[in-house]
Amino acid sequence: MTWFWSTPQWAEYCEAYGLSAPIDNSHPTNIVVPLGPPDRMLENMRQTTRQCVRQANDMNAAWLTDRVSFDDYQQLHEKASGRKTRPQATFDLMYEFIGKGYGQLLLVWHVDFQQHRRIPILGASYFYTYEDGVYYGSSARDPAAAGMLVGHFMIWSALQHFSALGYKWLDLGYGHIVEDATEEDRKKQAAIIMFKRGFVRSSL
Repeated sequence: MTWFWSTPQWAEYCEAYGLSAPIDNSHPTNIVVPLGPPDRMLENMRQTTRQCVRQANDMNAAWLTDRVSFDDYQQLHEKASGRKTRPQATFDLMYEFIGKGYGQLLLVWHVDFQQHRRIPILGASYFYTYEDGVYYGSSARDPAAAGMLVGHFMIWSALQHFSALGYKWLDLGYGHIVEDATEEDRKKQAAIIMFKRGFVRSSL
């Protein structure tokens, strides 16, 4: 397994972020989901997660490569965060990665809408790809869609999409709480870890 975090592409991203050295996002606790047939991936989920995935049928998803769609993702990212959280150069580089085959962008709409401009985007996720693995980069959800299972729908869409493309695993990131986190951040991280772990009872 070759980690994306050890590649020149990731070093370039970290440089655009303003870091003097690349961040190593690999960790023994990383939540890595084996990819395969849909029924096998469903079986590998926590029961409550599997139920949520099956209930999340009121959305449509599309994998897009154009700049307008990427800008929609960035705007949603800033809307969900309440601010711009990192340099524009990192977003520009992420868009370049799509054209170079190192990134893929997923946008999600309500099922009542067809794919076109000027419709409300419920969620967006960005994934890095390298060799036979996929890395969860970032995602954002419209605060107005808090009552919908947008996160479950996006991860399940990604699992199916990348499995069909022949990738072997998807790294959902850290499965531990950062030591120096504030109490508020610890609660947020614990909720995110709980969500991610629901997708894999048996990891790599």
